[in-house]
Amino acid sequence: MPRMSEHEDYLKPYMVDNGDIIQLLDEGAFIKPDFPGFITAVFQIKSRLPNGQVKLWSMNKTTRNRCAAEWADDSENWVGKKLQLEIVRQNVRGTIREVIFGTPVDEPTQPVYTE
Repeated sequence: MPRMSEHEDYLKPYMVDNGDIIQLLDEGAFIKPDFPGFITAVFQIKSRLPNGQVKLWSMNKTTRNRCAAEWADDSENWVGKKLQLEIVRQNVRGTIREVIFGTPVDEPTQPVYTE
């Protein structure tokens, strides 16, 4: 039976649990979305989930600031680093939604294996 989450390119809150650890696989990039209502670029970064799947994560500003404070402002320094995830319900453009936040994890960096 096909699992829909395996065919989704982007990381969604239902794909992870509070406390999960993910690994950042690249330096990411700011992408201008083609969706109505979005006027600013979104930072997207390739991440490996605990189950081994690789997803693009639209990382929020709070998490980006935490990463910059821990590992330096240049996201090139984030490759191979790990984040512990927290899923929080909050107001996003007038709708209560689940949002993924990440906190840097202090542990030895493992080699990064990309697909």
